[in-house]
Order: sequence, then structure tokens, then C-alpha cells
Amino acid sequence: MIGLIFVSIFMILMGGSIFLTCRFFKKGKNVKKLILGQIASFFFILAFCSLSTVYVSAQGAESNNAKVTTEQQTVQTQDTSSKGWGYLAMGLAIGLTCLGTGLAVSSAASAAIGATSEDPKLFSKYLIIVALAEGVSVFGFLVSIFIYGAIS
Repeated sequence: MIGLIFVSIFMILMGGSIFLTCRFFKKGKNVKKLILGQIASFFFILAFCSLSTVYVSAQGAESNNAKVTTEQQTVQTQDTSSKGWGYLAMGLAIGLTCLGTGLAVSSAASAAIGATSEDPKLFSKYLIIVALAEGVSVFGFLVSIFIYGAIS
């Protein structure tokens, strides 16, 4: 349950970052500053995911410390540690695929707009290319769901 909350918070932060970047781009802000802002938000969200894995690992180990023997405690600590790494893997799967998707869509969409302005018949071909680039983030989301199913 708590993992789902962290994934939801991650998605909200990432969506907000992308929304603000698009909004500032439409207002004519400097593109280099927007890219640096996206990179900074990526590292902020990565730090959030890292801290959340530490928190989840600490909560799991803390709640069971008083009731288990030394042998069981070692197994339990390893189990919560692997869950923490799983949550980190989920965050990286979504974060890195969204970062790659953003870079791919930015270059493919600008090329598609330029080519469409010269020959409007090419619009559907370039639309497919842009959609394929966006599909990468869907795969990252699916991988994170599979990881969540494996660690739950």
C-alpha cells in the first residue's frame, strides 16, 4: 500500500515538472534553462525515491524487530532491504524512461513540424514516429508495475 502511495507521488511530481516546462516553453523562456530545470527535477525526484526506499526499509525492519529472533531478524532485514531496492528500481524505471521519452519527443516532434510545414502529406508518418517515442514511457510504467507485483 505504501509503495503505491510513493509511486503516485512520483507520478504527480514528474507530471507537474513536465507541465511547468511546457507552460514556460510556450511563454518563450530560454530552452537551455528549461532543460536544466528538467534535469534538476529528475535528480530531485530520484532523491525522493531514494529517501522513500530508506524510509520503507526502516519501517519494515522497525516494526518487526521486537518480535523475531536473531535468525529471523536477519532474514526480515534482508527482505525489507530488497523491497527498498525494488522501490528504487520502480522509480528509476519510470524516471529514466520519461527522461528518454522527453528527449526523443522533443527532437522528433520538432523535425515532424518542420517536415509537415513543407509537405502536409507526411504528417501521419511523423505522427507515428512521435507516438513510438512516447510509447517508451508506457513500457517503463509497465516495468514498474511488474516490479511492484514482484515485491508485494
